[in-house]
Amino acid sequence: MADFSVYLQQRALSARAKATRTRQTAILANLEADASEREAAVYEEALRDYEEKNAGRF
Repeated sequence: MADFSVYLQQRALSARAKATRTRQTAILANLEADASEREAAVYEEALRDYEEKNAGRF
């Protein structure tokens, strides 16, 4: 019976570890998406500024 109890504890720990990794992966993906959105916004603003400054040159 003790072996089964240890087995159940190990399974529970394994499940918690997997859930933690899944949460960490989701958090990292959200952070990367936020960074990509901010980077895209910076590039878009720079492009608009460039186009405004050079509007009559082309």
